[in-house]
Amino acid sequence: MERSFINISSLRSPGLMVGIIRSLDEQNKRKIIPISILLLIAGLSETTVFALIVPFLQAISQPKGLLQNAFITRLGVESNEQLVSLTLILFFIGLIIGTFIRISTVIIVNKWTASVGKELSTKILRILLNEKYEYHINNNSADFIYTIATDTNTVSRCLRALCNSLSNTVVSSSILLGL
Repeated sequence: MERSFINISSLRSPGLMVGIIRSLDEQNKRKIIPISILLLIAGLSETTVFALIVPFLQAISQPKGLLQNAFITRLGVESNEQLVSLTLILFFIGLIIGTFIRISTVIIVNKWTASVGKELSTKILRILLNEKYEYHINNNSADFIYTIATDTNTVSRCLRALCNSLSNTVVSSSILLGL
C-alpha cells in the first residue's frame, strides 16, 4: 500500500504551493524574491534578443531607411555593409548576454528547487521517524522512502515549472506589448 504525503493532483492548486513555500526555512524563503527578479530579468533579456533581430533584418532588407536614422548617422555608419555589420554585432552581443543570463537563471533555479526538495524530504522523513514503533512494524519503510522521494521530486519539478512559466509570461507579455 503506497502512502502519499503530498496530494500530487492538488499541486495545481495555488493554495498548496503557497503552503509549501510557507513551510520552507528562512534561507529558502529569502531566495524567492531574488529568483523572481532574476526570472524577470531573464525574460526581459530574451525579449531584447528578439527585438535585436528586427534592426538586423531591416539592415539586410531595407538599409536606406536605417541609414537615414539620426542615431545611426551619429555613429558614423555610412554604407550598407557597415550597417549590416553593426546590427549583426549588436545582435550577437545581445544573444551572448541573453544566453548567459538564461543559463545562469536555469542553474540558480535548479539549485533552489533541489534545495527545497531536500528540505521537504528531510521534514517529511523527520515526521515519519517520530512515529511510534508499532507504526513502523506495521508498515513497509521502503514504500515510505519511495513515496517521499517521488513526492518531493514532483514538488521540485512543479516549482521549476512555475519559475519557467513566470519567465515565459514575461517574454510573451513583452512581445505582445511590443506588437
